[in-house]
Amino acid sequence: PQKVWTVECAQIVRTCAFSPDGIHVLCGDWDKKLSLLDAKKGEKVWTVECTGGVWTCAFSPDGTQALCGGRDKKLSLFDAKGGEKLSTFECADVVWTCAFSPDGTHMLCGSGDGKLSLLRAGVISPCGAFCIETYVNFTFGRLDDISLPEDTRHAVSESFKAILAK
Repeated sequence: PQKVWTVECAQIVRTCAFSPDGIHVLCGDWDKKLSLLDAKKGEKVWTVECTGGVWTCAFSPDGTQALCGGRDKKLSLFDAKGGEKLSTFECADVVWTCAFSPDGTHMLCGSGDGKLSLLRAGVISPCGAFCIETYVNFTFGRLDDISLPEDTRHAVSESFKAILAK
């Protein structure tokens, strides 16, 4: 591999993700910042301050939304164009991983208490939080690296495979 660019961050970079079109990169660090970078130049497009270190991030399949979670026990949804926060979902423990379904209709959030939350994307309750579609509890520890295949009825992780059908 050949290095194209390097961006200086204040603290350890914990997570990163390419946008679906490859034009941008999301970058989350222990310094409580989520940044959107130009993938060709490495220049910051926007940076938002979170209330805890950012440990996971993901783009929606169409690239219009950015999702992040971390030490503050929150899953936050942002507009990818300008970085405006759209909504926040409170978890009981640290958010270790998050993902969008391939069709963009659902989001997954895996937290340190062994809980997996399946959330309906774009649906906001009267209190401004995400609506919980399904809540699945697991008895083992922290959940890492989750993904949702196209049918949105299964979740896959390095630690488990779950059936989420209602």
